[in-house]
Amino acid sequence: MVGIIGKSNNKKKKKELKGSLQDLFVHNADLLEMALESLHEALIAFCAEDEEKKNHFSKKVIELEDEQDQCRDEIILRIFGSESMVFSRPDRMRMVTAMDRIVGQAKKVIFDIDVYTPDSIIRELGTHIESIGNKTALIGKMTKKLLEQFFYNFDHAIKNCVQINEARHGVRERKLEFFKALYAIKPDYRDFRFYAELMNNLAEVTNRMEHFADYIYGLVAKYSTF
Repeated sequence: MVGIIGKSNNKKKKKELKGSLQDLFVHNADLLEMALESLHEALIAFCAEDEEKKNHFSKKVIELEDEQDQCRDEIILRIFGSESMVFSRPDRMRMVTAMDRIVGQAKKVIFDIDVYTPDSIIRELGTHIESIGNKTALIGKMTKKLLEQFFYNFDHAIKNCVQINEARHGVRERKLEFFKALYAIKPDYRDFRFYAELMNNLAEVTNRMEHFADYIYGLVAKYSTF
């Protein structure tokens, strides 16, 4: 695994990342999983109107996104260095960029709940948000596992791609239920816009993980020898 030695400067904490290029990809997936679990916790706290806990996990998502950015930069640096890897440079670039976009979208959800909060959370809508937050964290775990499997076992990676797609279908169904409830409740226009944008941004996190799984599936087809 990746050895990390923390170093700080006046701008933000820097990390020296050690290990092979493959180790860095796995570490990047670890950060993705942790960020989506923290997003889930932030959404639970938001729906429970626990401001202190929400702020704690919101900050954690942002910190993990920053850390993932540093890991991405190191991966890109290594990609254009002399270190070899089975997969082509363009494929490696797309992999790390896709993971970066997932966590970047998670940070966008955090900005939604940090910028505006309704006077009181509509419980029925909050239930749907918590459910999709939970599914997002679970698909994040699947995505991390998929990245690990991709390096060692294509058969297992394919099965995980299918599982991610199936889990994503559950998110779509829950999103539809959410919008049916939103239109039935008819909150004021500010709350309506907030809830709609929050749900669309949250669902996009899982959408990007599905796209990542589809891309990995394509790479399996490209590099498999059977």
